[in-house]
Amino acid sequence: MPDDLDAYAKTRTTPYCISFEDVCRAIMGSKQKTQLRRLVNFTFTRHPSINLPEGRLQAIEYHIKKRARELLAIPNAK
Repeated sequence: MPDDLDAYAKTRTTPYCISFEDVCRAIMGSKQKTQLRRLVNFTFTRHPSINLPEGRLQAIEYHIKKRARELLAIPNAK
């Protein structure tokens, strides 16, 4: 399932006709990096009765963590 999310995410674009990574390179500073670091260990809080299937939640968590690490690897703009 994580591969499905990766494939889907690659089909999404910004309205500016440039990659999201290029936008990050241009504007991401230390404040944004600090915010991204909080997502490296992201997990959803499970609710006893209102949840997506566990496998789907885990796939989304994995994708968020992976994407946060990828974006953290982009050098600061400021």
